[in-house]
Amino acid sequence: METIGRHGLIRDMNHRAVYERLAALGSASRAELSRDLTLSAASVGRVVESLLRAGLVYEGERVASGVGRPQTRLHVNAAAAWVAGVSIRSFSLRVRLCDLMGRVVAQAHLPRERTTAQALAEQLRSVLERLVTEHGPSRPLAAVGIGLSAVWDGAARRIYAAPNLAILEDHDAHELFRDALAGLLLDDTLAVDNDINFAALGEAAHGAARGVGRFVYLSLGSGVGGAVIIDGEVQRGVHGFAGELGYLPVFSGGRWTALEQVIGRRALAEFARAEGLLEEGQDVFEHLEQVDGSLGVVGKHVSDVLVHALASVVTTLDPERIVLGGGVGRFSEAWTTHIQRRLQGFLPVVPDIVSTAVGRDASLLGAVAHARILARRTLLHGELHS
Repeated sequence: METIGRHGLIRDMNHRAVYERLAALGSASRAELSRDLTLSAASVGRVVESLLRAGLVYEGERVASGVGRPQTRLHVNAAAAWVAGVSIRSFSLRVRLCDLMGRVVAQAHLPRERTTAQALAEQLRSVLERLVTEHGPSRPLAAVGIGLSAVWDGAARRIYAAPNLAILEDHDAHELFRDALAGLLLDDTLAVDNDINFAALGEAAHGAARGVGRFVYLSLGSGVGGAVIIDGEVQRGVHGFAGELGYLPVFSGGRWTALEQVIGRRALAEFARAEGLLEEGQDVFEHLEQVDGSLGVVGKHVSDVLVHALASVVTTLDPERIVLGGGVGRFSEAWTTHIQRRLQGFLPVVPDIVSTAVGRDASLLGAVAHARILARRTLLHGELHS
């Protein structure tokens, strides 16, 4: 029976504060939690005992603090449940199974089902079921984050602008995957989002945007997409369309066209072939990898086009940092100085512009990071209101 009223609300808030703080720190003593959260020692003690009984935390070593008695270190019980991160793109399905601290236990990378939306959802269930069965069927799957190569309108609960995932167009993806994972997923706890939004969260958690409050992530790959993060939160806009920079008009080749039509993978390959830079059968990303460390012809072309697009981003959002990711962005370290210098010719303030620090894994890392937050909430709610 659920506890209601002011006392129950305060209890829930204290439990969440202690659990989340411990997850953020990795380990802490009761005294440190009391000090950091400005809660009384008695309150922290009661919360910790409750979390210990639930198996959500455990006591570790005793460590001398220099003053007084040694303090017992507390740790989040990473083995209390599984979480999963999923990336569904044009041709592939990638899945990572992790513990509650984000450590990767198993992963799968396979061609995705391309017939129907239902068949794709069932394929995901089959993969997750296999990974959980092989690595710890006694642990619940507490949360799943699913990144899609598409725009997800959470308010209208539909997918659109999804040329690479046409079978999902106009579907309620949350309902689709929730129903497919019924009975496998604890409390139906899943999050669906644009994979670029998750990639930005991956950079915030593990990459080039750690500790940065306001930044823009720009994915340069098969297509062009972006995400805006303010105070750790993805800014989605009214229709989930915020950050879709691939549609931004730019002037190139004597005409106005969408940014993605100039520096998307296909457009870059055509440009590189016209410049005589690609050998027969060579991929444009392979070319960039070979010239990594120099601006190069393709790099200069991309950076010159980006200057105009990023000027719009900076004047609209004034971010602290811009992170370039995706298949092109991970080779952009040699271009960032060039881009910043060009922007300084237009703008009085220019943010740091940096390359991704986590590369192609950004979306999965972000999906797992978000799933871990959801999992802790689900497990804690189940304990407090059972």
